[in-house]
Amino acid sequence: MGQMESVTGYRGTAMHPSLGGRTSSGTLSVAAGELRFEGGDVYVQMPISGIQIEAGGLNNEHFLFQHSSRPGWVISTADRLVLDEMALTADPDVQKQISGARRRKLAITRIYVAVGVLLTLIAAVIALLFFLKSALARAVASRLPPSWEQQFGDAAMESVRKEMKVVENTKWDAQIELIESRLLPGVTNTLYPIHIHVVESSEMNAFALPGGHIVVFTGLLKTIDRPEELAGVIAHEMAHITERHVLRKTVESLGLVLVLQSLFGDTSGLLAVAHQGSEFLLQQRFSRDFEREADDVGFRYLATARIDPKGMVDFFAKLGKEAEKAGSTQLGLLATHPPTAERIKRLEANWKALGARSFTPLKAE
Repeated sequence: MGQMESVTGYRGTAMHPSLGGRTSSGTLSVAAGELRFEGGDVYVQMPISGIQIEAGGLNNEHFLFQHSSRPGWVISTADRLVLDEMALTADPDVQKQISGARRRKLAITRIYVAVGVLLTLIAAVIALLFFLKSALARAVASRLPPSWEQQFGDAAMESVRKEMKVVENTKWDAQIELIESRLLPGVTNTLYPIHIHVVESSEMNAFALPGGHIVVFTGLLKTIDRPEELAGVIAHEMAHITERHVLRKTVESLGLVLVLQSLFGDTSGLLAVAHQGSEFLLQQRFSRDFEREADDVGFRYLATARIDPKGMVDFFAKLGKEAEKAGSTQLGLLATHPPTAERIKRLEANWKALGARSFTPLKAE
């Protein structure tokens, strides 16, 4: 069978020890039963008969040609079209090698494609799990029985007692008890008793723990001008508890693996968090959605109890002004409950939406 002359050259390289590690770039062509390479000062001819063909290079993307009559020389190209010309030869060994090289390249390509698809799927699943982390945390919280959550909260409160001074028989007890007596009857979705604790600290701060514990700092109590402001803070923290925000946020803080473990019943990670103490719990910041929900639910608790919700608005407005004077780093409540202008605006809109409604003043009898 006659040989077809190559019309177009194929980009390739040639390598040989005599080049001193240099790779010569040039053009391959097929003509007169030969594979030819020409590039700069390098010219190599290899008979097609007896040629050795392999798939090689990175990811087997290249075809490598060698011949015993040209010892040490390796000609390479990534252009598979050169095989189509070489396939015109009647040499059965060459035909077999071409078919084998194509199969190996195709097999490697398929493996890399499969691995790429698998890695993409794994990345997609991980990304989806992170995206659904909040939903998974909600699912974990809903699966935990109230008794376990109360155990978790009790353990966390015990850590607070060890690290902070809990004040008993305070001058604010009557106000707090009155607020509790007014608020609690309207809080129908709580799973456990609510306990309010006062701790000695100059910070304007308050936070909630799972299982019904609310911790209020004396620094915050000293800034209260009227009991309705304190009621607003307590109602907000109650909402964090009844909506299980603290537990859900703590679950999220565990990391994806521990969240999944907790979802399937292994709560050892949660118990470890409970014993990390108040510093860890104070650092847990709620999302904007959690804060909005706590504001709205707490606002509703106040209105149901006929406690003027404007107290909540006034307190956060006061907190914002104090932040401007002292700097946010000195106001602990801003770290965990940021009273943004948008947030205050929403609360004021809620208050105005109540319309003409009477409220019973918070005064001890």
